Amino acid sequence: MSSSAATASPGADQANRDPLSIPADVKSGIRILVVDDERTLRESCASVLEMDGFNVTVVGRGEEALEAVKRRKFDIMLVDLYMSQVSGIDLLRAALHHHRDCIVVVMTGNPSVTSSIEALRAGAWDYLPTPFSATHLQVLIGRASHAVMVTRETHDLRAQLMAQSGMGEKFHMIGVSPSFRKAVELARKVAGTDASVLISGESGTGKELIAQFIHHHSRRASRQLVPINAAALPEALLESEMFGHRKGAFTGADR
Repeated sequence: MSSSAATASPGADQANRDPLSIPADVKSGIRILVVDDERTLRESCASVLEMDGFNVTVVGRGEEALEAVKRRKFDIMLVDLYMSQVSGIDLLRAALHHHRDCIVVVMTGNPSVTSSIEALRAGAWDYLPTPFSATHLQVLIGRASHAVMVTRETHDLRAQLMAQSGMGEKFHMIGVSPSFRKAVELARKVAGTDASVLISGESGTGKELIAQFIHHHSRRASRQLVPINAAALPEALLESEMFGHRKGAFTGADR
């Protein structure tokens, strides 16, 4: 065996073993929109991301960005929070309205607790104060890209499961009252997050249906939803039923 075939560069070997590495063909299929009215910042971001192999679109005006998100689906969006005419929050909401799986990262040179809370409540995936390093940007977009990959795999698996079971693509709820529509819209919004949800209401009002609706519209839709009637479980056995137990922990715990 020749020496050239027997040796490999440590960097290449590490990249091959790195579970967080993203294949080049996957990167080229991830569409990123960079929106900032500051030319230097947006072009610097685009340069770093294009060198990494991503499919990058750059826009310098909020109105152009609004048109772009209407015409085309972007997987990741970097948007400046404070821009003239159209704010970053408005762009964030528009992007999620047209494509709810879009990952939006809000950038700002004037970070504050208030603006970060507002952005995250509006659906931002992350909040990025400027200035930041190229490495910071690469790590952040790498994390976002993995989230995009997981979402795509979930959608593909969900479609396969739905096709196998003969079910429709989505779990729908039908109602006409304003309070019902408000509850469904709130459930739809929270389904795209990892937040814990408490559903309260009188018996027979459809709490479990709302839970199923949230599950079927979430990133975990490909997995099984297991309803548990906690009120029917004895208090002494609730913990073991929910989290398991050791053999012999109580009478009847044979395994």
